[in-house]
Amino acid sequence: MPFRLYSHEIAFHTPYLARLAEEAAEGFAEARERFRRIPRYADLDPARASLVEALEVSAIEHGFADWREMETRMREVRAGRSEERSIGFFHDVEGANLAAVAEHLNAEPDLVNAVASTQKSALHSVGSAEMAELLLERGADPRIETMLPGGTALMHAIIWGWPDVAGVIAGADRAPNNLRVAAGLNDLAAIENAFDSNGVLTDAAKANRMYYRPNYASPAWGCSGKSGRDKPVPYDSPRRVHSSGVVWRYRRTSNVGTRTKPIAIAEHRVEPRSSSPADDGTCRG
Repeated sequence: MPFRLYSHEIAFHTPYLARLAEEAAEGFAEARERFRRIPRYADLDPARASLVEALEVSAIEHGFADWREMETRMREVRAGRSEERSIGFFHDVEGANLAAVAEHLNAEPDLVNAVASTQKSALHSVGSAEMAELLLERGADPRIETMLPGGTALMHAIIWGWPDVAGVIAGADRAPNNLRVAAGLNDLAAIENAFDSNGVLTDAAKANRMYYRPNYASPAWGCSGKSGRDKPVPYDSPRRVHSSGVVWRYRRTSNVGTRTKPIAIAEHRVEPRSSSPADDGTCRG
């Protein structure tokens, strides 16, 4: 499904897309994936990505033939010669205007799952539990992700620190349903279930963790940090998963009076003994 316009202002899109090109060159996974998804640029060396290519990528993502066509459309909307309901819809969602959003959806029901130029659906953009409830009632899909695995509206709400919104979305669906989600929802039972009987993280608890910033991309998969053995720590190692999980728990609540064993492990960043190859202290590409 093509992206829908978030703004008719060219001045909104060009700095945003200049940053897209910069992040592709810097190795950010989300930015590089956006270029790879466009056949014309699938073989482009990301280090050579420029604003020119980024503009074309965005235009094609929006269903236009090229940037010139997209620019023409935005100028027509700005001049009042054409209408693009998505622009008002996304901004009314962000502004918590329930009545206006309902009116938009009455006129164009498919907007409920439209993805904006920002790569976020309306459900990603809500700032109130009431708006989340309205969108879900109208058929919003809580499993829609940004370009990276795990980038659901629920994870977005957890990252922003919106527990009321997260609670509403989680009532419909907990995707990606990993340790981050369990910690962000302060769900101690789910945190316990993220570990097997030997105290080792399950595959599901570690999955879909590439998305962790609400407005920009995540770095390409690789190593970060140093272990006690002075070797790189793999991004998907239990140590890293524990550390990220406790971040979302502390963003969710300041109540640390009750701590389960997994939370204590995460807080102290103690890496349990494991024969998992993901925890071998090496960096895999």
